[in-house]
Amino acid sequence: MAKNKKDDYQADFGFTPTPINKNQVVGIFDLVGFSSEKSNDDLVAAVSNMEMRIKLGFRENYHWGERGKDKWESDRNEVLLRSTGDGYVVAFSEDETSLEALQTLLRMYKGISKSHKVNLGINRGENYVLTDVNGQVNIIGWGVNYSARALQFAKNGQIICTEHFAKPLLKTHGDEILDKEMVSIGKQKIKEATIELFNYRKKNEFGAPLVKGQK
Repeated sequence: MAKNKKDDYQADFGFTPTPINKNQVVGIFDLVGFSSEKSNDDLVAAVSNMEMRIKLGFRENYHWGERGKDKWESDRNEVLLRSTGDGYVVAFSEDETSLEALQTLLRMYKGISKSHKVNLGINRGENYVLTDVNGQVNIIGWGVNYSARALQFAKNGQIICTEHFAKPLLKTHGDEILDKEMVSIGKQKIKEATIELFNYRKKNEFGAPLVKGQK
């Protein structure tokens, strides 16, 4: 008998996912230049500042959940947070609209950028929420994977969004978003798929201009 998706995750990761989040916004931050150019003390200080700025980026009606730093929640939504060493994954609930999530991510981005240059990749898509035997929360799925791939295309403080996040947002909030200069950088190969990516920038406010090789 063929295994189902949950059986695959159990075999691969040693634990079974909770019900799927079918339409979840995930933003991934990554500090620019810290993988090889900075000392460990500098990295620790930068990550500490980033964590503080992420916390301050949430609206006032949010508070730390029962999992502490793993979850930030309000009466309506919950947000999962995971450190990547020199970055952070911020995964919103399905109830959070793309515009609400983008506004929150921009507050975080602007706060972090006051002291450190940071790249940001954003996607909206399907994920599983996982809790391992130690109670640590993580997410897996193409939703977070595409956010990570979008991040790989970000240069010098860019905010790169996938078409799965950008196009529905442009359709529903085009006037607001186009005013902030969301520009296509063309179709890019991401794992087994080819999707369109967008650079989101408003001069002197957030984001970074296109670099050589980008459209």
